[in-house]
Amino acid sequence: MTGTASKVEYSGNSNEAGSPCYYCQKQIGAATARVKIRVALFFDGTLNNRTNTGLGEKGINRGASYENALTNVAILELYYRKDPEYDHSLSIYIEGIGTEDDEADSSITAGTGLGSRGILGKVEKAITRVMKEINQLLKNDRDINCLHLDCFGFSRGAAAARSFIHSALLGKQSNLKLKLKSCGHVVHEIKVKFIGLFDTVASYGFNPSNDTRELNLDAIKYAEDVVQLAAAEEHRKHYPLTNISSSPHGKELYLPGAHSDIGGGYVDNEDENEYLIMFILRKNALSVSDKVALIRERDWLLATGWYYKDEIQEDELWNSVKATRKAISNKYHRIPLKMMAKFAANKGLNFSSKLITKYFIPTPLLEIDALINNSPLSSPEDWLNLNSDTIKTVRHDYLHFSARFGCILGCNDPQFTHEDLVFGHRKREVFDG
Repeated sequence: MTGTASKVEYSGNSNEAGSPCYYCQKQIGAATARVKIRVALFFDGTLNNRTNTGLGEKGINRGASYENALTNVAILELYYRKDPEYDHSLSIYIEGIGTEDDEADSSITAGTGLGSRGILGKVEKAITRVMKEINQLLKNDRDINCLHLDCFGFSRGAAAARSFIHSALLGKQSNLKLKLKSCGHVVHEIKVKFIGLFDTVASYGFNPSNDTRELNLDAIKYAEDVVQLAAAEEHRKHYPLTNISSSPHGKELYLPGAHSDIGGGYVDNEDENEYLIMFILRKNALSVSDKVALIRERDWLLATGWYYKDEIQEDELWNSVKATRKAISNKYHRIPLKMMAKFAANKGLNFSSKLITKYFIPTPLLEIDALINNSPLSSPEDWLNLNSDTIKTVRHDYLHFSARFGCILGCNDPQFTHEDLVFGHRKREVFDG
């Protein structure tokens, strides 16, 4: 048999996992055809891992990720369906920061977002997964007419989704267009169509502040559409929100609830046992203003419906206000879940109709669901100051009170507007992104 052998185009050793052609030794002489590809990536939150949740249900427990319920990001990926407008469409699920499938959680990474299981580690993993999936798909299809990307993320997973966009479009080593070209696939167009974020929290490193520049969280400006559903009633010191101010096409909506009320992950019928809501530390006896502050917090908890009077315990000896609630439902997360699915569907993303039927809105939540979807309320203060009977019932029975004292390393300490709690009030820090 005679003829000229077709050339295999790659650099370095193609058998090495680090090689861009590890998955793709494509023959340049093969038949070519331009294809359209759409890839949706779903980045889960810190200590959220769909596989580990399943293992936890079987009695295996190697950390918090085995105890949590599924998040909205995990659910959306499960019900994602192919887009018939594309030759190939696929979804990729990336487990949450601090976790790996069937392994013990990393408490250091969960606390800092650093390392191979951290934010940038998950971004790198996502790039590798995209390359692998596309190269397995293409066979004889060499030229890519368009590669369209969609990203979803919750918490630090939302930060990873935003950072991924920068890596995929502009990264020196991770630029998808260049990486695919090095494997013989010419990409004529790459676009980010939709980004869906549940309450972006980066909290990167040991002394986190605004991580937008370090993690390139403003890469959302390259997307055609960005939606962020933010938690109006989250006010923990270590959970600052990164907004979407850099996006010219962004829509940011605040919803009642704390961080995981919006992103999901709470177990159904969870208890809050003696949560230390307010704590004032003094060398000497409490002052009058200290006592006023404790009364202020107690009255606020009652007026807003978070707790009933018999669920609150005041302890002047320990300068504290504690609260207990039993069997809190986790069904509220279905409201932001279905909202995000609707926003994404408007951009051509498809989800199974079974998502709607399985995650139906319970009757007691229909009124707040209608209020959220038809309301002009647009800031945390709008919701925080709302004390209607409807929102009070929802707070008590469905929403979780996340900001409290007494946790390890102060991880859930509330953020106050003044260093001395007596003179301040709870307010979440928000960074521009």
